[in-house]
Amino acid sequence: MKLKLMRNLFIILTVLSLLSACAANTPRLPRITASELDRVLNGISFVTEDRQNASLPEEDIFGLSEEMQQFVDMTVAGVTGEDEQIRVLLEAVVSTAQLGVQYEDGATFTAREAFQQRRVNCLSFTIMMVSMLRYLGMDVAYNQVDVPPIWDLQGDTLVLSQHVNALVKKSYAGRKVVDINMEEYELYYPQRDIDDRVVAAMFYNNRGMELMFAGEAMQSFRYLRKALELAPELPYIWTNLGTLYRDRGLLAEAEIAYRVALERDPANLVAISKAARNYADLGDVQRAENFTQRAASFRRENPYFLYSLARDEFLQGDYAGALENIRAAISHYDKEHRFFFLQGIIYSARAEREQASASFKKALDLTDSQKQKERYLSKLEKLI
Repeated sequence: MKLKLMRNLFIILTVLSLLSACAANTPRLPRITASELDRVLNGISFVTEDRQNASLPEEDIFGLSEEMQQFVDMTVAGVTGEDEQIRVLLEAVVSTAQLGVQYEDGATFTAREAFQQRRVNCLSFTIMMVSMLRYLGMDVAYNQVDVPPIWDLQGDTLVLSQHVNALVKKSYAGRKVVDINMEEYELYYPQRDIDDRVVAAMFYNNRGMELMFAGEAMQSFRYLRKALELAPELPYIWTNLGTLYRDRGLLAEAEIAYRVALERDPANLVAISKAARNYADLGDVQRAENFTQRAASFRRENPYFLYSLARDEFLQGDYAGALENIRAAISHYDKEHRFFFLQGIIYSARAEREQASASFKKALDLTDSQKQKERYLSKLEKLI
């Protein structure tokens, strides 16, 4: 699930432990006061008085309808063993001959809505599957996967991916991942169990941002407030609240929200980048420059930025520059098969067959995805 920065609904930047160096050099900011916190959480700058005391949304995120229970019961009738039940249920959900759900980035739905709409993103798909598998009595956790960022260098825009899937803790031994796209799932990405509270906060956060993009600012605020009520420790929700305030032209309130995000995570590049722009718009030149330099320093040291730079240089025909940057990316992190695949492509374009072959073989060794292996083998066979 890949979305540009301003449309990213799951913002997180814990990437392969590569961001820790940012914290030491992030410019110091005044600590948030109680009155500042109250100011951004009340929304008094733009929420009308009759809405300020309105109750926050309460969605039945995880519940199954009778129709869903019947679907699960019929699907696994006569099927024994957890692995087999998982397999047939997953096939039934994605098969066009049965439920036939379709992937859609903005389809943030409750379990019931996902079933009814037949449209899901990774979050709503996982919510639905976890609820179904728990109905069958399985021990299932939510698994958050920190997918590395990619940059669109034409606009120097960060493209972030965040992924959530289901992790079945099998009764006899081991754990089994249930993912909407197993071919793209990478075991080596940092991942961890998260509880239902955090998943609910992600749901309300997503809904809040979808409402913001639809021009429903007050509703957006209510959903983001609900997300923060559930998980105030998550910096990306504060960043999104800041974005909502910026969208309304309320830069002072946005500054407070970004500052809270940076207190939660001083290495959060999204908050750093947004704070830089916000300080520039506020006329705080020194802080704007400090944050801009911090973001630029991170990009120069991040292998995924170097990878993106090499990719764009290759597409522009600058093979020497592309090779220099992909080598730099690999020197920072040599466990990413995409880096070696791109290096192989660059060597191929330079007619350096031996180096290209070695790069494709390395990419092949590093990936567990059968789909990627077939792609890499195809490139390798053309060189032999």
